[in-house]
Amino acid sequence: MAANITFDLDLCNSCKTCIDACFIDVIRWDDKKEQPFAAYPEDCVLCLGCEEACPAQCIEVVPATVSAAPQ
Repeated sequence: MAANITFDLDLCNSCKTCIDACFIDVIRWDDKKEQPFAAYPEDCVLCLGCEEACPAQCIEVVPATVSAAPQ
């Protein structure tokens, strides 16, 4: 599976709850920017644990669309 994972960084309070909630380790923390990012969205299993755990409700996980093979 794969997902498009977006963060509304204006709402994010940098609590890192999303990182703790992601048992697949898809979400990581950028120390320089001090914000979360989707390091491995192609590994996301769409459990939505990060969305549910986020107290700021700033994460959106949407299944990635798979493009058809060129003919």
